[in-house]
Amino acid sequence: MAMPAPMDMSVLQLAVVSLVLACASVYDVRERRVPNWLSYGAVLAGFGYQLAAGAASAALLGVLMCGCLGVLMYALSRLGAGDAKLLMAVGAWLGPGVGLDVTLLTLVTGAAVGCILLLRAGRALQMARELWLSVLTLTTNGARTWIPDGALSFPLAPVMAASWLIVALVPELRPVSPLLEALR
Repeated sequence: MAMPAPMDMSVLQLAVVSLVLACASVYDVRERRVPNWLSYGAVLAGFGYQLAAGAASAALLGVLMCGCLGVLMYALSRLGAGDAKLLMAVGAWLGPGVGLDVTLLTLVTGAAVGCILLLRAGRALQMARELWLSVLTLTTNGARTWIPDGALSFPLAPVMAASWLIVALVPELRPVSPLLEALR
């Protein structure tokens, strides 16, 4: 079975997702937020596109699967609400396979960037201890309480945009799409 190539996505999907993530990146870097009109507008447009393509279930599954991971990470204070909504938009446009590929690569890359920032701030051991205590007590508070405002915060939309470009241009790096295709 061949892995999906970028051309398996329409030019409109490639262009719109690229444009939405580029705009979100600019907003996130400048204002440290992703505006709701952009995320929700992209979700609705993605549903419209998938409905017209006869794949409304792909949009719904993409929003649910990418959104669940985004909301979980938001609940764990690992990304912002705007980032979670932006992941939903990616899922609406790309469906569950490629959407999850982008989501997982974003989360892994974002975690790596966070670790680098923590190492640079000299707080990696303290963060690991607080995170472990947070996991042990099944709470989400405490993991960030010791970090000064903004020390661990960084714009995730540019990371998501880079992850999208990697997934779109290097299909060999798509871990989820082939698995979902095999389940069909």
